[in-house]
Amino acid sequence: SPDFLLMGNGCLFEARRLMQWCIRQAVPFANCLPLFCEDELARFGERNYRACLPHLLRRSRMVFSDNESTFALLRRLFGGECPPCTLVSNAPDVDCNQVEDWPTDDGTMRLLCMCRLTSWHKGLDLLVEVLSLSKWKTRPLFVDIYGEGEYAQTIERAIRERGIKATLNGYVPVIHRHHAGLFCSRMEGTPVVLTSYMLCHRMSIGTPVGGLPQCIVDDETGFMAESVSVEAIDAALERAW
Repeated sequence: SPDFLLMGNGCLFEARRLMQWCIRQAVPFANCLPLFCEDELARFGERNYRACLPHLLRRSRMVFSDNESTFALLRRLFGGECPPCTLVSNAPDVDCNQVEDWPTDDGTMRLLCMCRLTSWHKGLDLLVEVLSLSKWKTRPLFVDIYGEGEYAQTIERAIRERGIKATLNGYVPVIHRHHAGLFCSRMEGTPVVLTSYMLCHRMSIGTPVGGLPQCIVDDETGFMAESVSVEAIDAALERAW
C-alpha cells in the first residue's frame, strides 16, 4: 500500500470507492478538486452526496482546489463539516518576464478563445449563437478558437453556414495577436490560460462560474456576464466593445 494518496478528482462522487479503499487500508489521503459545480450535483443528486460523502471527506487530510467556489459549494453541501481546504493557484503558461506585445491596430478587435472543444462544458454552443447575431457579423470583431475536441466540426459548420467571424487554429495560441480572452463556460475551475492572459496585460470576458469571478473584476480586469446565457454573454461582449 502507498504511504499517502493524493487523488486528482475529476468527479468527487466517482472517487468515493477510492476513498473507501483508503479508509479500509488505513492509507491517509487528500483530494485535489479543481472542478466541483452544481452540474455534478444535478448529475448524481444532492441526496446521494449527503448520504455517502461527508464521512469520507472528513477523513481527507486536505482538499486542494484552484477556486473558492469549490470550497463554498462543499461547505453548503456538507453544512460546514469539510476537511481543511487550501487554494492552490495554477501556474501561468507564459514567461512572466516577457510581456507580449499589443496587436497591430488594424481596426479589428481580436478575441482569443482557448479550450477543450466540448459544447456543454465550455459553452461553445453559446459562443456560436452569440457570434451568429447580426451585429457581430457586421462589426470588425474576430474570434480565434484554439483547441481540440468533438465540437470542432460543429464550429467549422457554423463558420461555413452561418458566416460567423471565427477560425479554428489547432492548439497553440499566439497571445500577442489578440486584445482579450473569451470564456463562455458553463462550469470551470481557474483556467491556466486566464492567468496567462492577465500576465500578458489582456482583459477577459467571461461567465460567472468557477474561478473566473476571482480573476475577472467587472469593468476593471475584464467584463463579467451576469449569467451563463446567450443574452448575458452578448451584453458583456457589448460592454467590452
